[in-house]
Amino acid sequence: MQGKLNNTALWTLAADAATTTFTDDRIGLETALHWSPTTVNAAAIVASMYVSETSRKNGEVTISHTNNSNTDKIFRITFHG
Repeated sequence: MQGKLNNTALWTLAADAATTTFTDDRIGLETALHWSPTTVNAAAIVASMYVSETSRKNGEVTISHTNNSNTDKIFRITFHG
């Protein structure tokens, strides 16, 4: 891996929805997520994004976010823990 950590992913939030569920084997009940927007439309909704404790499962997380029709709400996600 040349010193890299294998703890990132590129995710796109759903259009016309208030939540998006992601599955990844690296997600655990205590995993913290850090997201960095990669588009203007993604950056515009960062303040509305959160993960409730009840939406966490091993291997899955649901992110709540602004509901709009933009299809390019793309984020680089980093997993911790």
